[in-house]
Amino acid sequence: MTVFTIFIYYIVFFISKFLFINLAFRDLFLVSDELKLINLNKIKSLNLTENEEINVIINSINSFLDIIDKNTKSLKQFNSWVSHEFKTPLMTISTELEYLHIS
Repeated sequence: MTVFTIFIYYIVFFISKFLFINLAFRDLFLVSDELKLINLNKIKSLNLTENEEINVIINSINSFLDIIDKNTKSLKQFNSWVSHEFKTPLMTISTELEYLHIS
């Protein structure tokens, strides 16, 4: 075998390896790109693909996203409630202090 033939074999091997990986993991790359776009303010479910194995993963991810969405909304509601509960007594104290200051 000549050096040129070995070189051609290596080129064919690396090109076929690259194409195989891109085809085999194409759906995973798409799921990964969708996950990068998720924002905590607006969580949306991932779209299913034609690949059954990937759909199992996507369904699991969607379950986790639903839990995260519910917990995020619950935390926002709790923060709103706590903020309101602190503002009311503080406002009352502030009003009493102003009244005492005026008297």
